[in-house]
Amino acid sequence: MQGSDILNLNRYELESGFTTTNKLATVVDRWTGPGTSNSIPKANSTVRRNTGIVSDVVEDGSFLRLKTVTLGYTIPVPSYLGAIKGANIYVTAQNLVTWTKYSGYDPEVNSFGGNALSQNTDYNAYPNQRLYIAGLRLNF
Repeated sequence: MQGSDILNLNRYELESGFTTTNKLATVVDRWTGPGTSNSIPKANSTVRRNTGIVSDVVEDGSFLRLKTVTLGYTIPVPSYLGAIKGANIYVTAQNLVTWTKYSGYDPEVNSFGGNALSQNTDYNAYPNQRLYIAGLRLNF
């Protein structure tokens, strides 16, 4: 996937100046006094929250993902096993690895379901799970 942008509302909330919530480690890079050129206001400031959505919480959502990989081996079946004509053992992995510069958990995100106006919005969304499947296929 190339060329999509993601609104990272997790950063918007967790870098804000509200004192009742936990903060991200990026808040350490906050404004600390005259002459500093940091991108986040001071720790207890509500400026970030009061200015609305700004471009620094819109991130590049491009990614490359190894979505599904299957590795199989055909087991030779002896002729005296008349009922079994063939056998195969396999392992499948889904969402094995993702290469992205997106700071959230998963760039393939949609926190608001089928709402077409809120596509590519990350607000406490669950990431795609990594899945491993192993099996034995017998042909009779």
